[in-house]
Amino acid sequence: MKSGVLLENHLKIDHIFICSDAPDDDAQIFTDFGFTEGPPNTHPGQGTANRRFFFDNMYLEFLYIADDKLAQSALTKPSKLYERFTDKGDNISPFGFGLYPSNNLMKIKDYNSWEYRPKFLPPPLKMNVYGDSLAEPMYYYMEFVSENSKVGQKKFNHANGFHYISAVKIFTPQAELDSDFKRDLSHYDILKFEDSQTHILEVTFDGGKSNKTHDFRPQLPIIFRW
Repeated sequence: MKSGVLLENHLKIDHIFICSDAPDDDAQIFTDFGFTEGPPNTHPGQGTANRRFFFDNMYLEFLYIADDKLAQSALTKPSKLYERFTDKGDNISPFGFGLYPSNNLMKIKDYNSWEYRPKFLPPPLKMNVYGDSLAEPMYYYMEFVSENSKVGQKKFNHANGFHYISAVKIFTPQAELDSDFKRDLSHYDILKFEDSQTHILEVTFDGGKSNKTHDFRPQLPIIFRW
């Protein structure tokens, strides 16, 4: 592992997206579970939109294609978002992780990435995307997001009492820690990986103190622990 590249808590998850073909139905599953939905968002020029559920430290979003033409445009194409939605093979990960620094000590340049500048981000803002394999989740780093920029984010009181996402794990056929980036994500407990034949997102809330579990499959590839 590289020395000094990633210090504990210097990289955090801002949000996790789940690709959705039926965002209304998927959002309803979450509201039925006791979550209060936050404001939706659109991504002008990228051809996507979302339904969002906010927690104290990050949010979950159902991302969906709103405009096929824009989602396949030359600007969006390198992200492979359209293929992530439309290629239905078992080897395609339906997840994405939006990451941000908790301070300015993160040496993000030490990881291999490429710059993505979608139209909805005003210059000079950009995302750094790590890797381009659809078998892996989409990992993207947003330097423009900070602890200060998140201070004003509305706090939601969910009927089920959930507040804080304390752990995230993905079950995946690509669980091998085969890059410095993935090894560091795992080592610093930002994201854990477990081998599986299918892609599943496991989210633990509030330290998992109640020792309870809810499996949303087959409707959603998601497991909650709390």
